Amino acid sequence: MEYTSGTHKAVLEEGGILNVYTLARKEVRVTSSNASGGIAVSIVDEEHASGSLKEVLVHANRSPAFTATYAGNREWNLDIDCGCLRKDCVLPTKELTAALSKCGFCAEVRRKLLTFCRKHKYDYSIRHY
Repeated sequence: MEYTSGTHKAVLEEGGILNVYTLARKEVRVTSSNASGGIAVSIVDEEHASGSLKEVLVHANRSPAFTATYAGNREWNLDIDCGCLRKDCVLPTKELTAALSKCGFCAEVRRKLLTFCRKHKYDYSIRHY
């Protein structure tokens, strides 16, 4: 099942895995300086990148902003994209609900997402690399 807000897409996988993706495409800001001391900043997206930068952006655009699995006892295992790294943590339902709210999902969709995931319990987060 998939649910879309104005900024994010939530995908429910078999086994109660929730993946939330950002709809906006990722981009990298490249800063360079010249001999006279000037600084130039260019923004590169997947379409205009090449080499290893393109590989990084392709992977970043396919990776979810966060993945959640139900840990039981009103807690959730999360794997969160923090920019240059991912964080593995356990958060209470209240914080996951707040994150889904910030992603633009209404109360009814948030309830459906959490209810689906609660049917399956995990002792770990699911990583998407």
